[in-house]
Amino acid sequence: MPKNILLVIFDQLAAQALPAFGGWVRTAPHIESLAQEGLCFQRTYTNYPLCAPSRASFWTGRYPHQTGVISNGRLFSNPEVSPEVPSIGSLLSESGMKCIHFGKEHDFGGLHGFEKVQTEKIVVPSEPEFPLNGDTYKDEATVQAVCSWLEDEVKEPFCCAVDIQNPHNICGWVGENSLGKEPLPVPEHLPELPPNFSEFDFENRPKPVQYICCAHNRQAQSSHWDETTWRSYRAAYEYYIGLADAHLSRILDSLKKSGQYEDTLIILTADHGDGMGHHRHSTKHTSFYEQTTRIPLVVYGAGVEQTGSCDDLVSLLDLLPTLTDIAGAKTPDGLPGHSLAPAWQEGKGVGHSRVISQWHTEWGFTVEPGRMLRTDRFKYCVYREGDGEELYDMTEDPWEQKNLVNSPEHQTTLDEHRKIFLEYVEEERDDFLTLDWKADQRWRSHRAGYTEHVGVAAPEA
Repeated sequence: MPKNILLVIFDQLAAQALPAFGGWVRTAPHIESLAQEGLCFQRTYTNYPLCAPSRASFWTGRYPHQTGVISNGRLFSNPEVSPEVPSIGSLLSESGMKCIHFGKEHDFGGLHGFEKVQTEKIVVPSEPEFPLNGDTYKDEATVQAVCSWLEDEVKEPFCCAVDIQNPHNICGWVGENSLGKEPLPVPEHLPELPPNFSEFDFENRPKPVQYICCAHNRQAQSSHWDETTWRSYRAAYEYYIGLADAHLSRILDSLKKSGQYEDTLIILTADHGDGMGHHRHSTKHTSFYEQTTRIPLVVYGAGVEQTGSCDDLVSLLDLLPTLTDIAGAKTPDGLPGHSLAPAWQEGKGVGHSRVISQWHTEWGFTVEPGRMLRTDRFKYCVYREGDGEELYDMTEDPWEQKNLVNSPEHQTTLDEHRKIFLEYVEEERDDFLTLDWKADQRWRSHRAGYTEHVGVAAPEA
């Protein structure tokens, strides 16, 4: 069993960007090295494709509707997670581990039990094509702090959690390339556009998905981009992933200098993904496409006996029971997740028959309650507005180009997934079926399609 745990969480890192998960970026050699030598969980899903709800959820091992954190704040306030709710920090601390956290928080209390190291921002130079902002400046300060701590001859067993904000800097890049601003220089290397950039049945999507451009300022800002700008967006995303990878390298070097490397289990994951131009989607909002919900999960180092790829269906909700299992700490009863450690300790199956992701709102300017049910082959999504539904065959249609809800040949499958979803609602006491949606008519007024968007989005109105 490992003496220590190093948990590195990237913000907005999509699994499909990384080569180990079938991706295309060339800028993440250190993530790739750990993935090649460790165990990659190929089908890991976030519990909510948005920062705060995801974080409050995985730190406590509970669904967002159970923590009450279902937005990023502002017009839609969240309660603080009670210190009485067991969390990764509190449970591992009680077992005798030193729990320390560096970097982004945005957890609404989910980090209780960790010693939280506060840092300022350190400004670093930027390239004209890839402007930097507080995300990257915060990362520089975070990495300096964690490296200093690791090299200070740490003796006691620890769980060191490091929250890297990149590649979240891509959100600022979108704003810098919005209408009315001087266009950024076009990068020399332009990645290809994905196969589902424009070839998909947009008219057959639920209204909350059709009108993301009216709910989310980043989608509105990218609505009139041409293909060169979309390719530049993917180049920028690749660049910011490279910054995150370089930060990881520095942390691993300091871990080696500390003399603790051989005794440490390293876990890499993310809170959610990014649209990356798939379905003409920038950043993340409302939808449950693979790019925003499927995240990397890599384990490497002490105690990892089975390496390669694991295709089991798993969730970020498995993180807490996995860490308590590794640490020999008590795992609370009744949690929806379970330990993944048997996968790398003994090669045992650890998959779920279904995993769930949720959505409610980002800031409260519009409210679009939705749920995703992922089974082994299919993905079923449902929204409160208009009872909108999606069904995708992830084997035949991995790019989610064809919504099968109206397909006569798939009605039995649709009914089966509706039943499984209702079973989940009852088991987890999810109040989804009673939730209200909110979208002023002006946010449903233009012709459906992101390229049809006019004006600003709701948060900027």
